[in-house]
Amino acid sequence: MSDRMVRAWVVAASVAGLLAASSGVALAGGVSSLGGQTTPNPDLSQASLGKQATFAAQQLGVQRITAPVQMTKDDPVPSRGFTGPSFMLADPANPRIIVAATAELRTRVCYLMRSVDAGHTWHFLVDVPAPADYPFCTSSTAGVPLVNLAWGRNHTLYYALDGYSNADGGDSGKADSSVILAKSTDLGNTWTRTIADNNRGKTGAAVTHDGPVTGLAVDTSGPQDVVYVGYSQEFPNAPMGSPQTGDNVMVSVSTNGGATFAPPVNLNTFAHLTQTISGTPYAIDMSGFGTPYLAAHNGVVIAVAGSNAALGVTIPGSPGMPMLVARSTDHGQNWTMSTLSGPVVTPTGAQTGMGWTPLGGPNGTFMAAYAATPDEQVYAAPVIALQKSTDLGKTWSSPVVLDDNDLSQLYTSFFPQLNVAPNGRVDVIWWDNRRSSGYSYDIEYTYSSDGGATWSHNVRITDQPNSFGLGISYNSDVRQPPGVASANQYAAFGWTDTRLSNTQTQAQDDFGAVAQFTPLPAANSHHFLLILAAIFGGLLVAGVILVVLLLIRRRPEGPSRPPEVEAREPVGVG
Repeated sequence: MSDRMVRAWVVAASVAGLLAASSGVALAGGVSSLGGQTTPNPDLSQASLGKQATFAAQQLGVQRITAPVQMTKDDPVPSRGFTGPSFMLADPANPRIIVAATAELRTRVCYLMRSVDAGHTWHFLVDVPAPADYPFCTSSTAGVPLVNLAWGRNHTLYYALDGYSNADGGDSGKADSSVILAKSTDLGNTWTRTIADNNRGKTGAAVTHDGPVTGLAVDTSGPQDVVYVGYSQEFPNAPMGSPQTGDNVMVSVSTNGGATFAPPVNLNTFAHLTQTISGTPYAIDMSGFGTPYLAAHNGVVIAVAGSNAALGVTIPGSPGMPMLVARSTDHGQNWTMSTLSGPVVTPTGAQTGMGWTPLGGPNGTFMAAYAATPDEQVYAAPVIALQKSTDLGKTWSSPVVLDDNDLSQLYTSFFPQLNVAPNGRVDVIWWDNRRSSGYSYDIEYTYSSDGGATWSHNVRITDQPNSFGLGISYNSDVRQPPGVASANQYAAFGWTDTRLSNTQTQAQDDFGAVAQFTPLPAANSHHFLLILAAIFGGLLVAGVILVVLLLIRRRPEGPSRPPEVEAREPVGVG
């Protein structure tokens, strides 16, 4: 799906929500007029997405939400344009440290940002994760993450991204691009890098375009980290109708902590599913638009994606299609694929937040959150649906809707992201326009402390609606999802924000805030040493790399920024 298609879907859903909001009339079961067409509006409480979740007070309530801060203030360029920090992680050894992955869309460079004061201030790390000869990472695909983060054992941080250079043909979508895994054991001060799928130098029909990289999961249950990287793959010069022109939903696997990777596996090799429409079965497989999304635990890896008609199959009309889930227990060599949901429409893209919590049953609970509308309701506004599995992905619950507002008002919810705190609390956030109008959206948040049995009422995180009429995301071409980092004491959020933009600069920043549940413990000597190591290690690396840049211009195609780390106490220290 192209940027223009995503934009059209979001605009359509936005307009439907605005019509409902301005009329003040509940439209469930009625009709709405959109672009000269008359379409039925669904009664979502009775639709294929299931009922709203049970909303109840959780074990701990949010005590306060901090004022938003500019995460990308290290970049002074007036026309800067950052994606959302779609993946954020709290340091499990020290909750004062948070890391976030982002990309600058104009320069096409991916970065790691770090906070050492629980989200009060943020700074770029100077050693970017991409190798020097694969300096660029961004994709023209809207509505999906461009970069991914995951923790491994022994405080190892993994960062997965696309990689290409101008010599490869740039980011046209018709040139070679590869998949990179970067690995850091010092909180991003330095990286080692492995090419998970190398396509450099391919020509003719063999040209291979990987990305975007939408999935990264690390299973720490065995003797070494097992790293799973998920991405879509295209062969832009392949002959029409050849097998390569189908949906290629890829997973690359490393069983030795990212040192080497086996050849990637196309999940659709294992797709043997049909969807019956008007009495006729049609072969379907996983959609290759911005998928797959991954989660792993205890020897099991789960992949989620939408579905399409299989190669060579034509399905009449535009019916809803099920979300699909694939499961592997042999390090991704073989997969079992099944339907996750009933027929739904995913008008705002494939983005799915995934994770595993130890709560909810003896095997814990896998969860998947995505935005969808009921079957065939093309112009209905999407809601956030969540499904869960308590048997390690063998079976899945029916969806529940996480929006707690009046669903008949057709407000738009999209791009959910999910993360899990060490204590098992599940945090879900998304963009939402129930409190705004036009192309302006807020971040809404809900969380569960009981394995998804109940959820908190939605909480607004942003202090003001964010206008997508400015910045890289102008005209509602919303680029990437927000991010959430989950610690026992807080949930930290990051999102794209245009409050510092104007029609001349079209700047787009990352902003962040924190929802605090309990005070952070006083810093002990171990935590203090970690913070010092992060600060001085970063400064040392910055000095070395800046000297190299000045002498040999190691990266003429992309910028670098020295860190300006401040050691300040976070808000709410106990």
